Amino acid sequence: MPKSTIKVDLYHKIADILRQEILENKIPEGTHFNETALADRFGVSRGPVREALRCLEREGFATTQPSGRTISNNFSSSDIQYYYNMRTYIESAAIRKIFSDPHTPEYDMWLNQLEKILAQSKIYLDRNDENRFVELDSEFHLAILTQANIKIYLIVWEMLNNLTMSIMDINRKHILDKRLNNLNITYAFHDSILHGLRRRDLDYTLSNLQTHLTNGIVVYQEIIETVSNIISTPGA
Repeated sequence: MPKSTIKVDLYHKIADILRQEILENKIPEGTHFNETALADRFGVSRGPVREALRCLEREGFATTQPSGRTISNNFSSSDIQYYYNMRTYIESAAIRKIFSDPHTPEYDMWLNQLEKILAQSKIYLDRNDENRFVELDSEFHLAILTQANIKIYLIVWEMLNNLTMSIMDINRKHILDKRLNNLNITYAFHDSILHGLRRRDLDYTLSNLQTHLTNGIVVYQEIIETVSNIISTPGA
């Protein structure tokens, strides 16, 4: 593997860990990110740490002060609510755009692509391979935006991708460990959304999409409340 690829992987992994810890409130608001301490923690040089912090800053998870100190920015429940609101808006608009276009053979080919994604996700769900399931979850939603071909929504999705994957990973980890929910629910919603797309039933499809994403908010908030209680309870 080329050294450049190794460096990218390193800083992505560091950014992913720190992002999740911020989302889980394990890193309090305004915490100073000491590059030397983080380099020691992750067993790397300061270079990947610095790149990881730049990545977090671009995403709004960190701020570099005039003094040069980089501190954490926490995401509140309201921030996550707005994130899900944004997703609901752009994905609903994408579905409306798809239904406004004529039914073509390409539409059927796209539905077959969604069917394959859903079938794969069921295989990995049955295998308890939650990592691959999460990736396919993201692929399913991205395929809807790609079919709509609204450039600004694809740009927004790409900008939110790291946050999306971190939220999905937090949900996956705690759903399985704490039994707050079940990944089968996600699969069932995707199946219903696909069913609506096949029938070209706009109301049915949007209803399932909106309920699916609203459920995501509820699950995430339950997880963060549970994690916060564990952090605040000594000896937990």
